Amino acid sequence: MTVALDGSLGVRDVVAVARDGERVALGEDAREAMAESRRVVDDIVDANDRPVYGVNTGFGDLYDVAIDPADGRTLQENLLAANTTVGDPLPVEVVRAAMLARAAVFAAGYSGVRPVVAERLCDCLNAGVHPVVGEGGNSDDYGASARVGYVLTGEGEAFHEGRRLPADEALAAAGVDPLAVEPKEGLALMDGPGLMTGRLALAVHDAAELLAAADLAGAFTFAHLGRMPSAFSERVTEVRPHEGDATSARVVRRVLDLETETDATVAQDPLSIRTLPQVHGAARAALANARSVAGTELGSAADNPLVFPDGVVLSNGGFNGQHVAATADALARALVKVGHAVERRVHLHVQGRGSSPPFVAENPGLGQGLVRAHYSAASLVREAGTLATASDRTSVVSGGQEDVQSMGTIATDHLATAVEKIRAAVAVELLCAVEVRRIAGTDLPPRADAVVAGLADRLDGDEPTRSIDDVAGLVADGTVSSLASDQGLDLP
Repeated sequence: MTVALDGSLGVRDVVAVARDGERVALGEDAREAMAESRRVVDDIVDANDRPVYGVNTGFGDLYDVAIDPADGRTLQENLLAANTTVGDPLPVEVVRAAMLARAAVFAAGYSGVRPVVAERLCDCLNAGVHPVVGEGGNSDDYGASARVGYVLTGEGEAFHEGRRLPADEALAAAGVDPLAVEPKEGLALMDGPGLMTGRLALAVHDAAELLAAADLAGAFTFAHLGRMPSAFSERVTEVRPHEGDATSARVVRRVLDLETETDATVAQDPLSIRTLPQVHGAARAALANARSVAGTELGSAADNPLVFPDGVVLSNGGFNGQHVAATADALARALVKVGHAVERRVHLHVQGRGSSPPFVAENPGLGQGLVRAHYSAASLVREAGTLATASDRTSVVSGGQEDVQSMGTIATDHLATAVEKIRAAVAVELLCAVEVRRIAGTDLPPRADAVVAGLADRLDGDEPTRSIDDVAGLVADGTVSSLASDQGLDLP
C-alpha cells in the first residue's frame, strides 16, 4: 500500500504512515499544482519589483526589511537554523505524522514550493530518516517544523535504523539527497500546524479505541452491578437525539443482549452507570468534531503567504492552529470526564456490589484484589485532569508582531497524555470484568462472556497482579475492539 498525497489524506492514512511504515508518494495532480504556484514565486524573485513576505523580506516583525535576491537562499537557511527545540526527542511516530501532515499541505499546491520539497519529505518517510525534534520549545510548531526542514538540508540530527546520526550521514545512509532550499521554502517548511495536526490525527485514532473499550467496560460493569436497563433504552436517545449517546447506549444493548423495557422494580443505579450514554456520548461528540477538524487540516493549505497560480499572493493567518488547539482541549476534557465515570464504576466493584466480590479479591484481606488498581485508576484520572487547557492561552513573540499564538502544540501534547492515562483507567475497569468472571464465575450474556474470556486469555497469570499496562496495550492496539468484532459487535 502507498498513501498518495492527492488531497484525500485522512486519519487512517496518518496512522498507517506514522505507525505502520506505509510508503508515501506525491500525486501527479499535486505535483502539477505545486509547479504552478512555484512559477509565481520564481517570477517574483526574478522581477524583484514588489515585496512579498518571506520571499524577499524578513520574517515576523522584520517583515519590512528588504532582502537582496542574491541572499534569498541564505535567508531561508538561516530561518531553519534559528528555530530550536529542547528536551528529549519526540517519539518517531509523532515526527512521522508531522512530516506527513506538512507534506500534505504542500501537495495542496498553494505554498509556492517546488514539488521536490514534498518529495524529500516522502523520501525521508519512506527511507526511515526521522529528524530529532525536542519535545519542548515548539511555539506553535515553528521549532519542530524547522527541525524537520533543517534535516532535509543535511543539517541537525536524525534517527536512521535505530541510530542517532548527523543529518547528512543519515541522509547518505538512506540514499536521500539533501535539499537546497530556494526562496520561500524554508519559511514554508517551518510554517503551519504540521506537528499539532499529525498528533491530533493520532489522538483521534487512539481516542476511538479508548471509547470503544470504555463502552464495553461499562457494559460489563452494568451486567455485574446494574439493575435498571432502561437507561440504555433506544427511546431515551430518540427523544434526546445526540448521536454519541445513541451509539454508546446501542453498544451496551448489543453486547449484553439487553432488554431495556421491563417491569423491573424501580431502582436508581449510580450515575456513573446510569449516565454512561451521556458521559461517553459527549466524548463521542468531541471525538467526531476532532476527526472532522483533523480531516479538514490534512486537506488544507495552511501557509503564509498563500501563492495562487494566477499570480496573487495573500498574506494571511491561515497557518494558525487555533482550530486544532481548541479541538484538542475539548476532546481531552471530555475524555477526562469519561475517566471520572470509569473510576467511580471501579469503586463500585471494589465495594463488592452486585456479583462483584469485595475488593474484587479471591481472599479479601490476605489478597488485595483490585483495590490497589483502583488507587491507580483514581490517580490516573486526576493526573489527566490536572493538565491545563492551552487553547485559551497565548504568548507574544517577534517583538510583539506575533501577539496571538494558538498553543496547539501544547494542547495536542496534553491530549495525547490524557488519552494515555484515561486508557489505563479503562484498563482497570476491564480488569474488574476479567477478575469477577474468574473469581465469582458469574455468567455474562454469551457475546459479553466471549469478549471477557478472550481478554483473559491474552493476559499472563491467574492473579489480579496482571499489569494495567498490558490491558491498556490491548486497548491501544485494537485487540479489545477486535474481540468484540469477532462476536459480531462492530464498534464505532
